[in-house]
Amino acid sequence: MAVETYGPWLRKLIHLGTALLLLLVPLAGWWVYRWVVLVLLVGALGVEWLRRNHTLARRLFLMVTHPMLKDRERRGAWTDATLHLVGMNLVAWLFPQQVAVPALLVQALADPAAFAVGVWGRWRTPWGKSLEGSMAFAVVTAGILRASGLPILWAVLVGGGVAVVEHVTREDNVWVPLTTAGLLLGARWMYNGG
Repeated sequence: MAVETYGPWLRKLIHLGTALLLLLVPLAGWWVYRWVVLVLLVGALGVEWLRRNHTLARRLFLMVTHPMLKDRERRGAWTDATLHLVGMNLVAWLFPQQVAVPALLVQALADPAAFAVGVWGRWRTPWGKSLEGSMAFAVVTAGILRASGLPILWAVLVGGGVAVVEHVTREDNVWVPLTTAGLLLGARWMYNGG
């Protein structure tokens, strides 16, 4: 498999790996998880700063990560991995655990599912994504939200709404977890009668 073909799959492995981080919640507690992802974000921001300000660091970074990077990331934009950590931290620190954990699972699992299905999708949109991938994203999202206790109707509505956001935004690693958490919080509030 050529470097350019396995790079996107490696990116999705990072997404799946963040789901494993959620194992810290039952094993060590929510506060441990939040501090771990904060430390990871600080480290990622340090790498971003180094690669912008030091030629040797930039060359080393590109040598190690080149297959996984998008063109804009190679040119100096923040990597999606860093943005993923930004999204994780915003949700982990701004929302209660019972809302944040499902939102973080959506971020970790629905995007790889959308990619795996979307690679073979036939119908492309102006954003370059496939309708089939977006449907897979919505189904996985609805399944996660239903498993978290949301009634099926609300899970499908929120899942569809988040799938639309994922489909049209470039920074889905930030907006998907935030949108999921916000819509989930709102749906729970409405379902429980305010």
